[in-house]
Amino acid sequence: TLSCGCKVMGRRRYAFQCPIFLPHKSNELRRNGSFILLFMLLSPTLCHSFSSTILPTPSQPSSTTTNINPKLAIRRIKSQSRNVTHALQILESNGHHPIVVVEALRVCGNCQQHDLALEVFQQYPSEPARTMTISVLGSSKDHYQKALLLLKAKGVTSASYNAAIAACGRAKDWERALKIHNEQIPKEQRTTLTTNALMTILAQCRKGAQALRVLQDFDKVDDVKEHDGDYQRRPSRVTYQTAIYAMVRSQMENEALEVLEELVQKQSNKSQQHIVPTDPMFDMLTAAFHKRSNWEYIRKVEQLRHPERSIELSEVQNKYSFQQWDKLE
Repeated sequence: TLSCGCKVMGRRRYAFQCPIFLPHKSNELRRNGSFILLFMLLSPTLCHSFSSTILPTPSQPSSTTTNINPKLAIRRIKSQSRNVTHALQILESNGHHPIVVVEALRVCGNCQQHDLALEVFQQYPSEPARTMTISVLGSSKDHYQKALLLLKAKGVTSASYNAAIAACGRAKDWERALKIHNEQIPKEQRTTLTTNALMTILAQCRKGAQALRVLQDFDKVDDVKEHDGDYQRRPSRVTYQTAIYAMVRSQMENEALEVLEELVQKQSNKSQQHIVPTDPMFDMLTAAFHKRSNWEYIRKVEQLRHPERSIELSEVQNKYSFQQWDKLE
């Protein structure tokens, strides 16, 4: 390996090592090699043409990279879950497979690159990518409005609607979430999960009246046939529990008690037997009435909890007089 440097116009212009291997016993080749190096230093343009024809050049990666397995691509992206550049390079080399796009969007969300996530979706659109983009944009109060604009398309799935409602919840925009649920989502796509997400937002925002109305409308869906015993479009225990929680937080204890009474009565209906009242439902009402020292209503709640025996008012007072309850916040 020859090391060479030269001065041009009084300044040192180049100093580097050139990997040219010459026989140790050939002075002529050594002189020629030194001449070649000096000639290359003085003329960079000729150096490029000389090196391209005589000297071996390192192989450059091709602009068109062979697609790799999507699962392997996802593992590579997850190995650097906060490196956006790395994720986009793998996305480009993978042929834009939808599941790889989703993982790249997730990295954009981890790095708070919301605008970049929107650009990636616009370049590689798909329904799974739409759902992930809505989730990424919805994590920012400054971008969740852009997430809702992605619902203005055909073929939007329930997953995308659920992500949009969750985005409204992070922004405390219960009115927009309610509008999406009632007006934008087709009735056949209003699943139990979608309604539960809306109920959670209404409970957080103390909108018990709206939660009660949604529950009443959702409870009327009796004409939907079961699919393999799955109640995907009927209220669940989570639906009732969240609705009661929303009403209790909105100081609608009486209405919440009526809902609990109806739920207990529905246990005789085979189609409603999958909705079993839970202890948190009773506890929330008991705590709310205890705060007002309303012993008679506490007795009613306990009677609903234990219908097999008679509950006396004195029993309730002795049991809950010194009871400490967690605040319903």
